[in-house]
Amino acid sequence: MVIKFLMLFLLLWRSVASQKHDIAGFTYNGFQGVSMILDGLAQITDNGLLMLVNSTIQQVLLQAIILGLINMTNIGKSSNHVFAIELDCIQKQEFNDIDGNHVGIDINDLISIESAPASYFNREENKYVNLSLNNEQPMQLWVEYNGAEKQLNVTLAPINVPKPKIPLLSSKIDLSKIILEPMFVGFSSATKLLPSSYYVLGWSFKMNGEARELTISQLPKLPHQKRHRRKPRRLFLVSFSVITATLVVLILIFCIIQFIVKTKKKFTELLEDWELDYGPHIFKYKDLYIATKGFKDKELLGSGGFGSVYRGVLPTSKTSCSEASLSQF
Repeated sequence: MVIKFLMLFLLLWRSVASQKHDIAGFTYNGFQGVSMILDGLAQITDNGLLMLVNSTIQQVLLQAIILGLINMTNIGKSSNHVFAIELDCIQKQEFNDIDGNHVGIDINDLISIESAPASYFNREENKYVNLSLNNEQPMQLWVEYNGAEKQLNVTLAPINVPKPKIPLLSSKIDLSKIILEPMFVGFSSATKLLPSSYYVLGWSFKMNGEARELTISQLPKLPHQKRHRRKPRRLFLVSFSVITATLVVLILIFCIIQFIVKTKKKFTELLEDWELDYGPHIFKYKDLYIATKGFKDKELLGSGGFGSVYRGVLPTSKTSCSEASLSQF
């Protein structure tokens, strides 16, 4: 399955006599009313956007003035006569992709002969500035080929930025063996399993000479999709936070219970055999003090290895006695 997002300038040989078009040059600021051959699920929206991929239906689709692309049976063959500039949002090891956000030059194959991370040269900063191909921000792509010098230049920039003086990709390529007559020029797109939508806002093409600049103010507007995309993400973040907090509380409660149980077990007093029958005889110091009249000597019965023994009138849970032996430690 083709998983590349291939965009302007895609050339494919196809001899269809009934579909000949004079493509010496044209400029489309939007595609409303434009006569184009649409294939697969591609369509022109009501406001003139050329929609390549429907975000709700994940299928490989082709968009033309071109028909067809590369499949697994003809990939890499010189008979394909395919020249394409790819804007790729997915990194695939089998195609030697440098990352999941790059621009590449493809000839008869999905393995790019040259590629670079998506970016544009900023003259003020005097450096290349990264661009995200998947951030829902419109951008412009210039593809220029000089047949005499066999020079191909590919330039990318945000839609509101003038064409940079330094291209993103510049390569010496002889396209005379690739481009035949007749040829088809257009767009092709494919997605993986992630929901996505790709749109073309405008297109300016010139066979001999420089194509006219697009009129930015006349281009159709992209649909607002950020709100819909953020809802599931926000719901996920909220749910994840609640679940995480709940787990932390449960773990904390469990640890506290374990600590209490271990502490209670640690300090549980070992009972003598006679205490198992009659219950533990543990008295408060206040009760002992009162029973022995303040531990007075006249209440002292004697002393032994375990301390002094006093006489008292302490009741117990099992019996009452007027006299009991108390041990003071």
